[in-house]
Amino acid sequence: MQTNTLEAVASIKDVSTTIHKINDVMASVAAAVEEQSVTTKDIAHNMKQAAKGTQDVASNITGVSSNASESGQAAQEVRGASAELSQRSTQLQDMVGVFVKRIQAS
Repeated sequence: MQTNTLEAVASIKDVSTTIHKINDVMASVAAAVEEQSVTTKDIAHNMKQAAKGTQDVASNITGVSSNASESGQAAQEVRGASAELSQRSTQLQDMVGVFVKRIQAS
């Protein structure tokens, strides 16, 4: 009977040891799952920031394109005004020439 009791105690110790080992493995698994969860959240956050950055870049490109278009239009207006000024300058020069000739003729 004492032998049976000792064997039962040994078996209980083995079961207890196995339970502790399983508990340790489960704790490791739980820690790994938690770490994975944190990493996944970090990745999602970084992806969100990257997407926001991409949107900002696209918006800036649109702004630059719009500004370039406006600058092109302004350049055309300046070119037109310059051509008109050149034409008027020529007309004024002709008028001054005629005026000088009239004065010299008088």
